[in-house]
Parts: sequence; structure tokens; C-alpha cells
Amino acid sequence: MPDLSLAIAVKGPWDASALVQALSAAGAITPRIDVHIACDRAPEITFEGIDFIVREGLSLFQMWGLAVTTCQAPYIAILHGHAPPAPDWAKEMLAALGPNRQLCGPIEPGYPPSDPRITGYLVEYCQFHRPISAGLREVPGNNMVLARWMLPSAGILERDGFSKTSMIAAGALQPEWVNDALVVHNRPFALLQFCHRRFFHGRAYGAARLAEPSAIPRFALIAATALLPLIRLTRIAKQGWRHPTMRLALLRRLPAILLAETCWSAGEFAGYVTARPGDVTLLD
Repeated sequence: MPDLSLAIAVKGPWDASALVQALSAAGAITPRIDVHIACDRAPEITFEGIDFIVREGLSLFQMWGLAVTTCQAPYIAILHGHAPPAPDWAKEMLAALGPNRQLCGPIEPGYPPSDPRITGYLVEYCQFHRPISAGLREVPGNNMVLARWMLPSAGILERDGFSKTSMIAAGALQPEWVNDALVVHNRPFALLQFCHRRFFHGRAYGAARLAEPSAIPRFALIAATALLPLIRLTRIAKQGWRHPTMRLALLRRLPAILLAETCWSAGEFAGYVTARPGDVTLLD
């Protein structure tokens, strides 16, 4: 029985060889760790000891759920195929494992601030760059390790997938930071595709939030979406400005960031108005 399982999900084009090389460099190809990669495009070659689960027509969250249900170990790491672990990741996470412990690690870009991909990183992950802000209450959507018993049942994982949002809403997700268990963000970026994805993520989030018990009236949630782009832009700017190396990139990318967050807010508005998440298979 391995000590740790990796549940990795990726949608769209990806480089299986590069991911496996990164896993090997991170110390994650060992008898103590079993690896399960859910994808919608099969790799051109196979790799010994790695389980590839190829399934089309699923959201990224459903792919994570599918990968989790095939894991063997008592602890499961949630990772993204475009954010592989850095060297020493496995050593740090294995050392931190313990009963009732939930773990998460930082996410940092694997490219210079001048690279266009920094836009996507600033929008989604800059708050998880080391050093982590004191009192940060947000949880990354990947690079976390949970005990198997903490996760939803196999039926829920296969139907709805793994979602940090639903676990946070249920009060079931309060991980501790393992500051040296780093993953490296290398996700491809195209602004229009990114804005499209932000819209559908926002819509799914809005519909899910509406389905949860809340003291906030529906009309108030709808009205608040008008302010969301500026609120989210302010938060991103605050987190990005903490890192001197990213300040110039932040200033250059502000228009693109505002556009992306306007798309998210429009999606959240649609989720509140329709109470439907849209086509969740588009979530990646």
C-alpha cells in the first residue's frame, strides 16, 4: 500500500513526457506514491507505473473526482497537469503527513513576469506565491493533500467531481501550509480563451452559491456583481504588489485582468439569475 496517491487532472493539449519528468524530479515516482492522471487526450506513449484515465466530456472537477476514486493510498494529493510539483515536493509532503492533517502548498510561475502567462497566474494564483500572506483565508484549487476519509464519497466524486468550493462551504477544508511543497504554474494562456473560461467558472460558482443556504438575499447577490470586477481587481493588485518582481507585469496586465474579472462577474450574474451552472464540461 503506498503512503500517498497523486490525483492529477488536465483538459486539452498537454505534454505527458514533461509532466512525468517533473514528477520524477519531484521525487513522486517511488513505491511510496502511486500516480493517477485523468485526461481527455491520451498520451502518445505509456509510462510504467502511472495510471492514465482517458475520458472525454467531463469537467476538470469531474476528472479530479475520477482520478481520486482510483487512488490507493490513505492520503491523496490534488494536482493540476499544468502545475507540476517542484523538486523536493514529495519529500516535504510525505514528511508533513499525519492523522487529521490537511495540507496545501504554494503555487508559483515557471516563467518570467514578462511572459503573457503571468496574466492567468496573477488572476488565479498570485495570493499563493511565497511568502504566503499572514491570515490568508483562501485555499488553492490544487496542490493540496487530504486524507481519504475527508473526501466525499465515490458516488459524489464521480458525479460532481472534486471541488474545493463545496468542501469550504461545508466547513470541511482548513488545510495547513507546507511552504516548501511548491508546484510550478506552466499553464498555456490565450486571453480570449481565458476570459471564456472565467465566465463559465463564474457562472458555475454563482449557481452553486445560490444552491447553498445563505443569509444574503438573491437580489443582493445579483446587484453585487456590478461591483465585483473592481473588488476582485483590487484584491489581485494587493496580492501581486507584494512581489517586487511582478509589479511591472501587474501594471502592464491591469486591462487584461479587469477584462477577465468582468467576464467572471458576468458569469456569476448569469448563475444567480438562471440558478443553472451552464455546461460544466467546459470547466477546465
